[in-house]
Amino acid sequence: MESNFLTQVEQIRESETVPEDLLRDLTQRFMGKQKDHVRRTTDFVEYLEQYGCLTSWQADKLRRGKYKGFRFDNYLLLSLIEVRSETSVFLAVDVDTQRHVHIELDPRRPNPKHPTGMPIYVVTPVSLDKT
Repeated sequence: MESNFLTQVEQIRESETVPEDLLRDLTQRFMGKQKDHVRRTTDFVEYLEQYGCLTSWQADKLRRGKYKGFRFDNYLLLSLIEVRSETSVFLAVDVDTQRHVHIELDPRRPNPKHPTGMPIYVVTPVSLDKT
């Protein structure tokens, strides 16, 4: 249990889905060092999902050991919306402005100008207002 927990914490840290200071605080809470308002669980990923720090899509990927590819430049991927023949469309959030966007990503087309060869993508603003 302890090594699985430590592996989960490290993978979540590497995924950059939860800010470091919040991850540290919630790790302490999970370990029972602080009072908490969420249901007790032995799964740290489930715990973060209950706290609203992870979407169900992110949590599912993390449980399968997939902790890379959640960040594209300044965007954090929240969920997969659609898979097309050549691209995938994701709901994402700009980590600075907290504005939601759709990101259409073509993994077959790496960007030669990007230092990591990140695939070319298109960002479209989206409104999540319920009005």
